[in-house]
Amino acid sequence: MSWRAGDNKRVEITGVLRHTTADAWLIETDEGDKHWIPISQIKPLEDNTDIRDVGEEGFIMIPEWLARKKGLI
Repeated sequence: MSWRAGDNKRVEITGVLRHTTADAWLIETDEGDKHWIPISQIKPLEDNTDIRDVGEEGFIMIPEWLARKKGLI
């Protein structure tokens, strides 16, 4: 798993989008761990490298507190 600090105490997480619901995305990390991330907590990236479709690998930007709670950092 990789991550880097973003703006306003947000971090960029890499992973693969495995499933979506109306409320959350299931992200699989490089280590094979899966985490549900509320869509309300995902911030679009300005450089368009964010994940958009199931099966796609890319980045999501989430609050640092959520990344810590999920054990992503």
